[in-house]
Amino acid sequence: MKPARLALAACLCLAACSRKAPAPAEPKGERPAMAMYEHPQRLFACQAPPDWRVLEDQGGSQRATFLGPAGGKAPFSASISIFEYAAGGAFAAPQDYARAQATAGAATELKPRAWKGGQAFEFSQVRKGPKVGAQKPESREELTVLIPARGGFFALVHSAPEGGLAQTAPEFEALLDSFRPAP
Repeated sequence: MKPARLALAACLCLAACSRKAPAPAEPKGERPAMAMYEHPQRLFACQAPPDWRVLEDQGGSQRATFLGPAGGKAPFSASISIFEYAAGGAFAAPQDYARAQATAGAATELKPRAWKGGQAFEFSQVRKGPKVGAQKPESREELTVLIPARGGFFALVHSAPEGGLAQTAPEFEALLDSFRPAP
């Protein structure tokens, strides 16, 4: 055997026997990188994932929807939407909103949630709906947090394909922790 082929065979053997270096462990408990976002009409401000897209004022009570993450096997399949409901509008109180949403899919009971020294509410549900570019519907998990505010309340809705909500939960919790309705 020629020396070049022998060296190549030795390299291939070593490569086949070696292990891939382990990926560095993700630090536990750390928040994802976030960037400041302020609604153009100054209705609220919050920290949002910098690589997520934002859609603003798409109609009705929708004020902003963040779509992400940009990478992975299903880019932009998760969303965090912020809706504003004025007192005397479509829903008189967060409880009315939760009851109306429960008709669209199996929902958990509305329960209190501590938020910034006050009280908010939350419920979760799974909905079936159309998937963009697909013929069959997809099931989506949603976690909704309702935050009372002066003159009404905000609904922050975290949504992802069923089984995927936990992957973007740190982004949702960081946004929720930083959320500041206008005074």
